[in-house]
Amino acid sequence: MTSAVEQLEARVLVLAPIGRDAKAAVRQLADSRLCGVICSGPQDLHHKLKEGAASALVAEEAFLPGSDLELNEWVAAQPPWSDFPFVVLTSHHTSASVHAYRLRLLEALGYHQR
Repeated sequence: MTSAVEQLEARVLVLAPIGRDAKAAVRQLADSRLCGVICSGPQDLHHKLKEGAASALVAEEAFLPGSDLELNEWVAAQPPWSDFPFVVLTSHHTSASVHAYRLRLLEALGYHQR
């Protein structure tokens, strides 16, 4: 039997605020016997990350400018050896500004180009 802490640390946090994307993602995770938990926004994601999680599935539109400050702090506070997996869902839209936004988002989530 798994403990409450192990259950928290095994879950996949899902932040996809538009339409039914979050519910569909949680259903897909359940089909693979993974526990998906819907987050209501960036602050809820941050709160649940502090509780424990295995990974996070995040739609890029969830992060409006300035809404991810707490998350940035959480990522920055991670130990240097930590590689918490964020899967970022992107749209089909492309432009110079969207590309720049995506690069900033990746850096905020701890991915640094070398």
